[in-house]
Amino acid sequence: MLQEIKRRVSLKGSKAAVWIVSVFLLFALLPLFVIAHFNYPCSDDFAYAGAIYSGIKNGCSFWQILRGCWETAMSYYRNWQGRYFDDIVSAFGVGTAVPEFYFLGTYLTLVLFVMACIGFVRTVAYRLCRWDSDISWIVSMLITAMLVLYVPYPSEAFYWYVGATGYTMAYALLLFLGQTLIAFYSAKKGCSFKRCPQSLDEHSGSDRETEVSYQAKKTEKQKVLFGILAVILTAMVGGSNYSTGLLTAEILVVVCVLMLVLKKKCGFLLFILAEYLLCFVKFNALSSGNNARMGNVESLGAVGSILASLSQGAVFLKEWFRFPVFLFLVVVLLLGAYQLAKMEYSFRLPVLVTVISFGLYSSMMTPAFFAGATWGPGRLINLVYFSYYFLLAGNLLYWTGWAVHKYERLRQIAGRQIKILPVFFYFFVLLLVSLKIYGLQSTNSSSALLSLVKGEAAEYLRENEIRWEIFMDDSIRDAVVEDFSVKPYVLYHDDIVEDETDWRNHAVANFFGKDSVKLKK
Repeated sequence: MLQEIKRRVSLKGSKAAVWIVSVFLLFALLPLFVIAHFNYPCSDDFAYAGAIYSGIKNGCSFWQILRGCWETAMSYYRNWQGRYFDDIVSAFGVGTAVPEFYFLGTYLTLVLFVMACIGFVRTVAYRLCRWDSDISWIVSMLITAMLVLYVPYPSEAFYWYVGATGYTMAYALLLFLGQTLIAFYSAKKGCSFKRCPQSLDEHSGSDRETEVSYQAKKTEKQKVLFGILAVILTAMVGGSNYSTGLLTAEILVVVCVLMLVLKKKCGFLLFILAEYLLCFVKFNALSSGNNARMGNVESLGAVGSILASLSQGAVFLKEWFRFPVFLFLVVVLLLGAYQLAKMEYSFRLPVLVTVISFGLYSSMMTPAFFAGATWGPGRLINLVYFSYYFLLAGNLLYWTGWAVHKYERLRQIAGRQIKILPVFFYFFVLLLVSLKIYGLQSTNSSSALLSLVKGEAAEYLRENEIRWEIFMDDSIRDAVVEDFSVKPYVLYHDDIVEDETDWRNHAVANFFGKDSVKLKK
């Protein structure tokens, strides 16, 4: 019990720091939620949501609309791509058919991502590493705020429905899956009494047995629920994009091998791995839709794609390392060093951990190189960026743990408590300085706020509404619309072009039942 208390002792001011970081995250998110109400559908949104739009317009029943959406999803699955979960979510995009509700896609994606990121990081820190609860909350909210603020393609991360749900939401589901599996394996019979053994001494022998039995049954029920949730999440992630899919398969294999080497029970994890490979390989990657699509792509081949991914991973490792990332890592080091010094884990293999983690991070680009000889679109690079932070923070902490356990002098230094509030004071001051260095557009929240204050978001909404009226006018068979005068950075993703034969123009024309649509510049 005393060792448990020592491992979880808080840093000075950690309670107040939890609230400070919570407010920071809230203010980072607020402009992103507000500006979502000024957004409109674009690009692939129209290609997927035609059934739901025509169903609403023609007064079809609720069940007829659902059937039309399902048929659209299955058509894409059979003829275009095997990502069955993405196909279903995209085809049921009600916000595309009713643009007043388009903001719901952003709300869904952003809320899920924030919850998943906070939950996953805190679960790893608190349940696995046995860190203090406050520090676990602080680190999880801080990394989430940094990812939201600096993700390189915000429009594709949170605002374009088909892209955001197909990639960012899939990554969030992966984090939820990791969190669920950790909770499943860290739930032990009678574990609650390890933190409060004195409660057992207050009861008689029979009462004690009853209490232990009740807690054991409760824990078993929790494990069953975690197991069911893990099975569902596995099927969902298995039907998502191939970058998240490959990363998930690799992580599951690595963890299974690790548990087998350590002679840990991993029967359920092996079942999850088998389920995942069935979903991801058979029903997704080897689907008929993918076979048809892969016939028209340029590929680097398996070996070439792996080498290209590793090379580009190193390039991004350097390109993305800016002053805010450095500040984040300094704070993580200061917060984590004390926790690491109290851990009993030895951190014996830092080089191997770095090699494997860099390979996992880089491998997210391998499917894109294999299918198209490029590192992929912005929505995919966003996922690589998310993993970039986990790569840096995880390796920094692992190497620090190795150093403080290898060298006693470093362990003594790391074991000294720090005052956490001054750390965050300087962090926020220097983060504001970075806005001066890189400009107000350098964070997604400040960029969104600028678009709102300057009226760009309102003008973008007004011009979209004018377009929508033209598209909905049945008397106009060949629609010609003006180009946008403003294109807010966090909102704008793609548009129709002057060539009416372009696929984007075709998607919009089919959606509204036009003979043609084109852009006038």
